[in-house]
Amino acid sequence: VSTQSTWGDELLQLHAIGKRRAYVEEELAKCAGVLGNNALWAAIVMPLHDLIHSERLDTSRTREVLAQTDARMRQLQTRIEQVDALRQKSMEEGDTVTAEAHHDAVLQLLEQLIALVQDRLNALGGRGGLTGAIQAYNDFKDRALETLGSWQADWSAVKRRLVGDADRLGDAKKNADAINVQRESEVSDFLARNGRDLEDNVAQQDRIWDEVQKLVNELKGLGENRWQLVSQRMDVVEKERRRKVEFDKFCKVVDNHMRDLQALTQAVDKVDGLLGPTADFVNRGCDLVTQKTIAAEQNVKDLRTDEERNYLSVFRRYYLTLGELLYRKEKRLDELTRMYRSEQLALEMANETLNPKGPKHASKMNKLQEMIAPVQTKVDRLRDSADRAVEDFKPTEQSLHDSGVTFLHPAIELEEINIQRRKNMQTVKKKYVDADADDVTKEEEDIQQRHAAIQQARQESNPSSAAALGYAPHRRPQSQAGNPMSSATPRVDGGFPGASSLPLLTAPSPSSG
Repeated sequence: VSTQSTWGDELLQLHAIGKRRAYVEEELAKCAGVLGNNALWAAIVMPLHDLIHSERLDTSRTREVLAQTDARMRQLQTRIEQVDALRQKSMEEGDTVTAEAHHDAVLQLLEQLIALVQDRLNALGGRGGLTGAIQAYNDFKDRALETLGSWQADWSAVKRRLVGDADRLGDAKKNADAINVQRESEVSDFLARNGRDLEDNVAQQDRIWDEVQKLVNELKGLGENRWQLVSQRMDVVEKERRRKVEFDKFCKVVDNHMRDLQALTQAVDKVDGLLGPTADFVNRGCDLVTQKTIAAEQNVKDLRTDEERNYLSVFRRYYLTLGELLYRKEKRLDELTRMYRSEQLALEMANETLNPKGPKHASKMNKLQEMIAPVQTKVDRLRDSADRAVEDFKPTEQSLHDSGVTFLHPAIELEEINIQRRKNMQTVKKKYVDADADDVTKEEEDIQQRHAAIQQARQESNPSSAAALGYAPHRRPQSQAGNPMSSATPRVDGGFPGASSLPLLTAPSPSSG
């Protein structure tokens, strides 16, 4: 009875085992999903494959876009050389009007070339053009590693629970086996004792059969005793049959559950074996993407540096060409202004001395005024163009210096060219013009000081030194730029951009014009 009670307690756990088996079947379904590569394929493998083969890290497309504009650049450069050759020929022939028209055409073509170079730089997407792709790769890498780590931790926990369940089921099975052996032993002992008692009963019946009459009451008692023994035997046999049926059911449930646990354990082992190589694949794929990212960044950096060098070359030619035309037009404006003041002085003297040539001087002043206005307009337009060109070039200038490219800024180069021009004009003044010696001396001192400043800036050769010279074209004082017919003395610094902001320079003499 005590054994049956203990076994009944064990059977009460079958309901709990059924619940655990439902959990095991659910986990088996999850393992099947992982082993079928559905989750890994959708969450990690395919996104990494797409990222490795993404065109965002491929610079060949950028090179193709740049190659589409190469023909246009060559066409513009050829046209610039042709127009510049015509300008030089017109200058040699003394046809200044045609030379000026060709000069303007060269500037327009150079502006188109600069715009084309800027478009090529914009096509590269800046020096950090791969930031979006790299950020997307880094986000994916973090998510993939986090997902793999979470999966590995979850399946490790499942495996620990499986091992614990298997151990507990094994202990329960051992306990049930021990109880079954004990119960079979007790029933066998009981049946043996019952058989001996039955044999004793038969022997006693045989011995007293001859004394039936005398022993009727005793025989009746023995019969009742036999009935009790048979009934007890039948009850025990029936209970044992029912216990064996229940034990067989229990063993069948335990065996099925153990098979499921073993299958789930094998599936979890396979998942662990799959997650490990997957993690290695992700790490190798991430390393590959990192290498491609570094190579793509270097390629874009090299392409941008080449385009920036090209931009520097085009900008230098444009700036020097514009500076040459600006220098000549300002000299022309200075000359017309000087002639206007001379006629104005002659008119005042004619009025003072009652010279009948006064109207002639007034007519010349009107003609000079008509000539000064378009020249002044063109000078202002050229200065604005120089301002815009320098401002547009500043980001490229800084980028070239950051890349370690050393170059002489066109503003410094133009300053040196203008100084040489002034030196040549000073030689002409000494040779052909009867000018005041003091003015000539001051002009030479000013040229020497500017030349020294330029040499210092050239030796330093950095953006701050070039900025000290000033890139913007020099602006005339309002008394001269706004009213070219005023009595103020015109500027003689050549009008090159940055001339007014050179350090340690003295102002030019009023009579040096």
